[in-house]
Amino acid sequence: MCFGRFLTKLLVGDNLPLNDRNRAEPGSSMSAQLLEASSSLHILRLPHVCEITGLCRSMVYQLEAERRFPRRIKIGIRAVGWLESEVQAWVAARAHSHRG
Repeated sequence: MCFGRFLTKLLVGDNLPLNDRNRAEPGSSMSAQLLEASSSLHILRLPHVCEITGLCRSMVYQLEAERRFPRRIKIGIRAVGWLESEVQAWVAARAHSHRG
């Protein structure tokens, strides 16, 4: 599933057949939602998450299992990623809590 279809499914759900979702008119609210979401949503793969947070792979997965880190999303059959906004918010919360 390509990212555009994934994003459409995420925003619209499974209520419409895929062909009807693809036929949204340029001025419709669904098209506006997709355009807005696709410009603001960025998915990070694990190496980039590790680079941003300073955590190793195993710690990212351990914190996620303990529900102390944002949950990954499935972006393909064998691929996962994290929403950049959630990772950045987690980093900001950690920095804020340690600086008091």
